[in-house]
Amino acid sequence: MSVFDYIFDNEWSQRSDIEKLKEENASLASRVRRMRSTEVEKGESVEELRRQVGELALLSKTLVEILLDKEVCTGRDIEQVMRRIDLEDGVEDGQLTKPVERPSRACPECKHLLAAEQVRCLYCGYTR
Repeated sequence: MSVFDYIFDNEWSQRSDIEKLKEENASLASRVRRMRSTEVEKGESVEELRRQVGELALLSKTLVEILLDKEVCTGRDIEQVMRRIDLEDGVEDGQLTKPVERPSRACPECKHLLAAEQVRCLYCGYTR
């Protein structure tokens, strides 16, 4: 025990400590509630994105099947167009991604945009 405990009311000190602990507990409980609510929101967002991706995949597959069934084009035609669209961002990665902002120029032959440093057009094969 300290001299402080002998001089001042020990109960007052304990009550003060208890009040501080109650405030800390309330603050921590509030933080936990906010974190849980954020986790729920993130989980709901992920589920919504999964649902949307599923819908888009179904729509894409449906459109491809219709095109093939009605003989509008062949599977090879679809693959070629997909590859061309995939290359629009300069990277063949099987994804539709936002193009990276970098200097570009138009191909003199087919007018597609090319990276300024590209020597050969990815679309028509033109070489400068």
